[in-house]
Amino acid sequence: MGDKNDIWAEHLKKIAEERSEESFLSVYDYYAPRVFAYLIGLSVSEQQAYDITQEVFVKLWLNAKQYSNQRGYVSTWLFRIARNLWIDYLRSEASRNQYFEDSDVDPPDLFAEDVESDSDARKLHRYLRELPVEQCNILYKSYFKDMSHSEIAQDHERPLGTIKSSIRQSVSQLRRKFKRFDDGSSKV
Repeated sequence: MGDKNDIWAEHLKKIAEERSEESFLSVYDYYAPRVFAYLIGLSVSEQQAYDITQEVFVKLWLNAKQYSNQRGYVSTWLFRIARNLWIDYLRSEASRNQYFEDSDVDPPDLFAEDVESDSDARKLHRYLRELPVEQCNILYKSYFKDMSHSEIAQDHERPLGTIKSSIRQSVSQLRRKFKRFDDGSSKV
């Protein structure tokens, strides 16, 4: 590999072995805009590209030891992670859409006591689809699969507090959206 890759490979080695924040920030500052632009080139929306870019660098931080400069450039490794995350997102989105379209369980059942009209049900269904995939999946597991927060945390490999915060944030987002478009009849 070239000299330039050797510099980035050395940064990844420091991240893996020493948890070097300085090396991480160097890699992030250089590659984050490139990963973002790569995702935009794949026709990813700006918000999704931003979210996926952040996740790429979380994965880099957690899995830097998996990189091998014998197998390719750092840029190739990061772009592959980004592409795989985008594909995972698309699969998850397709799966989520399929669930909502084919299921006997209507998404508004999440808040059945608060949903008073078909109009509210349609709004809630649309708002659920607007949530980030992981947040929607966490809500789905909590409300549809009746999984405990601890089970969801284990399933998503996230801290329990993160799962609880995600649920609170998702419900709060849904409530804010309902209030923003409230015609006076919605209580969500």
